Amino acid sequence: MKKVLTLVFAFMMCFLSNALLASGLTASAGYYSDNTFNGVVDHAPYRETLSYDSYSRVGYSLQRPVPSYSNSNLTNGCAPIAGSIIVGYYDYVSPDLMPNFVCGRWLGTVRFKYNYDDPAIPTCQNSLYSLMGTNTINNGTSLAQFKSGLTAYARNNGNYSVNYTSYGSNMSLASMQAAMEAQIPVVLFLDSYVYYDEFGFFVEDDNYIMSGYSAKVGHMVVAYAFAEYNFYKDGALIKTKKLAAVAMGDGDNVYIDLDNSLTSYSDAMAISIA
Repeated sequence: MKKVLTLVFAFMMCFLSNALLASGLTASAGYYSDNTFNGVVDHAPYRETLSYDSYSRVGYSLQRPVPSYSNSNLTNGCAPIAGSIIVGYYDYVSPDLMPNFVCGRWLGTVRFKYNYDDPAIPTCQNSLYSLMGTNTINNGTSLAQFKSGLTAYARNNGNYSVNYTSYGSNMSLASMQAAMEAQIPVVLFLDSYVYYDEFGFFVEDDNYIMSGYSAKVGHMVVAYAFAEYNFYKDGALIKTKKLAAVAMGDGDNVYIDLDNSLTSYSDAMAISIA
């Protein structure tokens, strides 16, 4: 009887594990699977208050931001979506990356409007999903799978090469500046993170408030701008904040708090296609 119960328990644990994996409710270390758009991941409210006298800011950004593509039909699809954002960005100068597609156009000299209503975009994402082997080894996509899939896609569509420059898990302001001035977007391989939307920063009772959310799950996002804030009180530096403006992969643009104990990333990688 004991042996039967043990076998039943083992079967149930295996069944539950496979069911959770299929539903996207689990995450494996080193794999990126956050679907922010379907509510799978718990994004807990986060709030930070700073009492300060003054602050300084240094910022860098791409002249042409990246597109904010999304695709709610791809389970654990943040990696192929991030890859498609990189492809869409470079399609402007390398149009064979998305065949029969015009990625967007300039409105005047300061604003670029991306095209979001074209079947070429999900076609690209589906191709990357397959080439990256998303969900074939573990729940989501590893960094190595992301790179091999994106490299294969660029080779298959125009015979382009992909260059990866790794800045590691603590990207410096100098590295941020170098990438943005070279007009190269940066993919962040997040293991956990704190993020804010455009309304998440405000002053209240002489305090600087940062209000957003935190998530404990692997996620890939594409950064197109960085800023460093230094806060001072009584003439002394009390806090430094590095923020990355990113395309989240769900159609939204948010700010990732890179200088936060709840934010961890395994790599920040500048990616160019030519």
